[in-house]
Amino acid sequence: MDIRTVIRAACRPVMMAALVAASGPLLAPSVGHAAEAAAVEGVTAAAWAVADAETGEVLASHELERPSNIASVTKLMTLLVVSEMAAAQPAILDEELSFAERAVAIGGTKTGLAAGERISVREALYGLMLPSGNDAGYMLAIHFGAPMVAAGVDATPASAYKAFVAAMNRKARALGMTQTRYSSAFGDALDPDRRTSSARDQLILARAAMANPLVRQVVGTRDHETMARTASGAERRVAWHNTNELLGRPGVTGIKTGSNRSAHSCLLTEVSIDGRRYHVAVLGSRTSADRYNDTLKVLKSVTGRTVK
Repeated sequence: MDIRTVIRAACRPVMMAALVAASGPLLAPSVGHAAEAAAVEGVTAAAWAVADAETGEVLASHELERPSNIASVTKLMTLLVVSEMAAAQPAILDEELSFAERAVAIGGTKTGLAAGERISVREALYGLMLPSGNDAGYMLAIHFGAPMVAAGVDATPASAYKAFVAAMNRKARALGMTQTRYSSAFGDALDPDRRTSSARDQLILARAAMANPLVRQVVGTRDHETMARTASGAERRVAWHNTNELLGRPGVTGIKTGSNRSAHSCLLTEVSIDGRRYHVAVLGSRTSADRYNDTLKVLKSVTGRTVK
């Protein structure tokens, strides 16, 4: 490790603390008298909400504060934490991650990288968000979490991971996400009694995250290719397609899908209609297809327009 890398690693805990402090809490989405709406016909989601993306005002919702699991929508916070660090120190995007056996062994959706293969942090962010790579979330957490481990404590993968998740929770508190408690850098507990967040908190996160240019770039990308370096030093091409099936429709600019057996199917969306940007949180839809239909239905109920 050269001296520049040592200096960058030493600065990260201070830099992270400064970023969280500087961000300050966002105003919680304001809820108008008509915001808590009756169930929209045909919507299967347990909770949903639509907000003005510029102001954060909640325009309509159902079970806005309902404690919910969010599955891989969690990855948006991981992306935001790393993106804010990169805004302060762009060189970290060029640092390399060598995928560990532990990362490759993680279940669920992954990047397809093998143990020992290497990509940059920048590329790992696309691997995190497009194919929803749990392995990328793990690697990013231990890479950036290691310098956050308390002084005098040896940084292990477990302690580094825990430190990064703690940084995610600090960021959530700084944004005013009062119902959110992260336990993972890429998902949440499969226990239906351990809820992670709420539709309200996800609207707060969407507003903060989509103000970051790197976040916008990554979540708005439908397809991405990169070259991974293998353990033998060779290169191979890796291609990822975004799991978000609404991306590519007129006006849709992101954000993230999520699904597991306790969260069911979730979707956080940004869309522009008639020159106005909206954020939509749909949590606990019955199926993967339903999360897209639910999003379109609640948008139409608010705007009167259909996203084709």
